[in-house]
Amino acid sequence: MSVERPLSVNSNWSEILSVGGSLLWPLSAFPKRMALAAMNNVDLVALTAVASCFSSVKQWTWDQANQYIWNHLVEDAIAQWEEPTINMQVRWKDTSSFGGVSTKIAYLWARCVWQYTPPAAKTPELLSEATLATPCFFNERVEQTVKELLEGSSEHIKAERPFQNAILYGPPGVGKTKILKELAIKFPGNYLFLSSSALREAMRSGTHLREVKKIFKKIENSPDPTILVIDECELVFMDRKLQLMQPGTADSYDLLEALLKYTGTPSNKFMVVLATNNLRIIDDAILDRMDYKVDVGLPALRERIAIIRANISLKFREADQNIWTDQMIEAVAVATEGFSGRCLEKLLTRIALKCGLSDAKELTNEMIAQGLFECVSEHFEAAMTINPQLRKDIQAAQLQQQMAEEAPVPPSQ
Repeated sequence: MSVERPLSVNSNWSEILSVGGSLLWPLSAFPKRMALAAMNNVDLVALTAVASCFSSVKQWTWDQANQYIWNHLVEDAIAQWEEPTINMQVRWKDTSSFGGVSTKIAYLWARCVWQYTPPAAKTPELLSEATLATPCFFNERVEQTVKELLEGSSEHIKAERPFQNAILYGPPGVGKTKILKELAIKFPGNYLFLSSSALREAMRSGTHLREVKKIFKKIENSPDPTILVIDECELVFMDRKLQLMQPGTADSYDLLEALLKYTGTPSNKFMVVLATNNLRIIDDAILDRMDYKVDVGLPALRERIAIIRANISLKFREADQNIWTDQMIEAVAVATEGFSGRCLEKLLTRIALKCGLSDAKELTNEMIAQGLFECVSEHFEAAMTINPQLRKDIQAAQLQQQMAEEAPVPPSQ
C-alpha cells in the first residue's frame, strides 16, 4: 500500500521514538518536579503553561521532521524501487534495485514508521514482435530518418553524447504508431512506450505527477539508456496558452510543466520520440526540444502500390492472389488518391469479406470494383462533410463542366 498525504505518525514506532525524545528533553518531562524543588517559588500555573508550550513545540518539531524526511528522502527512495503503475509497455534490461545509505535509511523509515510495503513488481508488457512482420516504411525519406535515428543512437551511446529527440506528425492512419514501435523495439537499450490516454487516466486519479517522477527515476537509475515513446502527445503537450483558455486544464498544465522539467537539458540517459496528429497545437517548448520533426504524410501513388502489394498476401488466399495483377494493383492505387495506409487496409479487408461471403468463395473483378466504389464514395463523402468548402469546390467544378458540355458547338469553317 502506498503512502498518501497527510501522513499519520500514530504508529507503534512513532510512540517509541516520541518517548525517547521526551527523555532527551527534560524541560517538557520534569517541570513540576523542578517547581517543587524550588519550594513553590515559581507559579505552578505558569510553569504548566510553559510545559504545555514545550510539549506542543516538541510535537510540531517531530511532525516537521517526519515531513522533511518524507519530502527529501522517502519519496525519492520509494520512486527508485517502486514500479510505475501507469499503463504502458516496457522493456528493462536491468533489475529493480536501490542503493546508497540515505536510500536505505529512508526505506527503513518508511517500513517502520509508516508501515509502508513496496508493491510487488508487475511483469513488463512487451511490444509484439509481430509489429515488424509487415513493413511500415513506404516513404523513403521517413525510412531514412528513422534509420538515422537508430544508427545515431548507437553512436551517441558509444561516444556518451546526448541523444537527439524526434516528433512524428501527420494525419491519422499513416503509420506513425507503427513507426514508433519499430523505433522502440530496435533501440539498443530499454524502451518505454505509452500513449497520452494512459497519462490522462493517471491525471483523473491524481497520480500523474507521482507516476512521471517514478518513470524518470527508473530511467535515471538504469545502467542502460532508454527511449521514451509517447503516442498521441497532443493530449498532454498542448500549447500552454491554449490550456489556459480552457477550464479544468490545471492537471494538464502541471503535467506539461513536470515533463518540461525532466527534459529541459539534453541527456545521454534517455531519448524522447513523440507522435501527434496536430503539430500546430503542440507547446513551443516541446517543439524546441525536438531535433527531428518528421512529416509522415499521406502515401503517394508509388507508396499506395507498395502498401496494397504488402497487404494482399495477408488478407487473401493464395488462389485469390493471382487476380491481383500489376495492372489491377495500379488501377486501385490510382483510384484511392487521398487514402491513408489504414484506409487502404480497410479497403482490402472489405474486398476480402465480400469474397468470403460469396457462394463460390472466389475473388472476382466485380468484387474488387464494388468494394473500391463503396470505399471511395464513403471516403469522399466523409471528407466533404468535414470540409464543406471541398463540397462547394466539387459542385462548382461539376457545374462548370456541365455548362461546357451544354455550350453550342461553333460551326466549322
